[in-house]
Order: sequence, then structure tokens, then C-alpha cells
Amino acid sequence: MSRVRTLKGYEAIEIAEEYDLPLFDLDYRGEVTVEETKQFIASHRSPQSFALPNWPESDVEGEHLVMQAFYHLLLEKRHAEAKLDDVLATLEKTPIHPAAVELALERLVEQNRLNLLSVTKESITYQIPRTIYFKEEFLVQLDDLICEDCAKLDLDGPFHQACLDTLTKFLGEGSFTLKQSCNEAI
Repeated sequence: MSRVRTLKGYEAIEIAEEYDLPLFDLDYRGEVTVEETKQFIASHRSPQSFALPNWPESDVEGEHLVMQAFYHLLLEKRHAEAKLDDVLATLEKTPIHPAAVELALERLVEQNRLNLLSVTKESITYQIPRTIYFKEEFLVQLDDLICEDCAKLDLDGPFHQACLDTLTKFLGEGSFTLKQSCNEAI
């Protein structure tokens, strides 16, 4: 089960300061800046009276909640992309601080688990990356044309010049479509 919690005291202040977020003053029921919080503590207020509500227990937990929202949207709307507002709306049943959602989205983009599709003044749109897999029938054809090492299609590794020439010729002259030779997965 995914969990969020209310951070209080110095832990909340530390995270609020790190991400430039307002804190919630539990005594006076309003938002305060980190600087105001430090002034209140200096004048003998308890650090425990300042909180950061609905914060995930860890970065991984925040990322998990965001990915759950994306998969829910994928199943519900059949789209692999969503605006920040859509993700926040999907997470209404599991209240999570909007800043925690944005930070999780940034981390997921850095990890290549999401793509940043577009940024406008009105919204930010993210997309679940699509992965393409070659069909077995297509790979069998390559086995007959190029050596075993090059047939692995390791794009980070070297290709033999003769294999690369043969592969390029095969792809250029081939009478196959991407749909015939590949499967797509999300």
C-alpha cells in the first residue's frame, strides 16, 4: 500500500528549505515560509508546530505513486501521455503534495521512465516511453545475413564493417514495414 505522511518539525523544515516550499503552521492554520518558521522557532515556538502535509515516505514511494497514476490514466483513457493536472487529479484519492509529484516526475524523466513531451505556460505534458521489439521472424532473417555478434544488434558495441554494409543494404532494399518486423510495448 502506498503511503504518504505529514512531516513535522526539523524534517519538514529541511525538505521545505531544500525545495523552496511553504510549510503549514499547525497552531495558526496558515502557510509560512521557511524563513518565517525559523524566526518563530527562534522566538521559542516548537518546531513540531510546522508541517509539510502529504509527503511520500521516500523518493521511490513518490515515484511509485506517480507511475500508478500514469498506468491508471493509460488504462482509463488509452493514452500514454498526461498533463501534470491529470496526474494530480488522478492522485486525489491518495493525497500527495503537488511539489512531491513534480519532484517525482522530474526524477522519472531523469531515469528515462517518463518522457517530457511538452512544456507550455499552461501545462507540462509527460509520456510513458514506448519500446520497440523486433519480431523473431525479422531477427531470424538477420541471423542469415550477419555474424552472430552483430546479429545481437547491440548499438553500444562495435559492428563489423562487412556486417554493417550487409545490414544497411538489407534494410534499404527490404520490402518489409516496421509493423511487420516490430512489436510495440509500453
